[in-house]
Amino acid sequence: VAGPMYPITQALLISIYPPHKRGQAIALLAMVTVVAPIAGPILGGWITDNYSWEWIFFINIPIGIFASTVVGAQLKGRPERLETPKMDYIGLATLIGVGALQILLDLGNDEDWFNSTRIVVLAITAALALTVFLIWELTDRDPIVNLKLFRHRNFSAGTAAMVVAYAAFFSVGLLVPLWLQRNLGYTAIWAGFATAPI
Repeated sequence: VAGPMYPITQALLISIYPPHKRGQAIALLAMVTVVAPIAGPILGGWITDNYSWEWIFFINIPIGIFASTVVGAQLKGRPERLETPKMDYIGLATLIGVGALQILLDLGNDEDWFNSTRIVVLAITAALALTVFLIWELTDRDPIVNLKLFRHRNFSAGTAAMVVAYAAFFSVGLLVPLWLQRNLGYTAIWAGFATAPI
């Protein structure tokens, strides 16, 4: 659900703010984007140490309700234009392959990879669903993910650069705290303090 959050936020800011203040609004959003990876590990570590790791997800519920209330108040009375685009339900359903692949990669080491029936089932599900997804998205008139954009060299190169950059960025945020906690005996909050400056 978090994937579309940033572009939707940008669209809402552009809609809510008058033209002469839109630059300032986007700058505030960029500030949140920079502060989150610094404050997130510390707050997440504190919540994990003092409560339970599940609360790092539950804490978003009141924040989401507050944000929805504020956005609803800001957009109230604005002209609405209702569009009903065609929905690619088959493409959406076949994205289950991404979930199966994620769970496979997450549990594989703990379950001794392909010696586990669950991992084999997840691998078959991921392979079949992603194969159908690719074929469907390349042939459907209104795909949920327009894969034909990758025919353009600039789009492909930009996407590849973003994948490599964000893989490096997020791997540091994910692997370093795990290494600090498992190998060096850091608590969750101290791992957060150690990774925040990165």
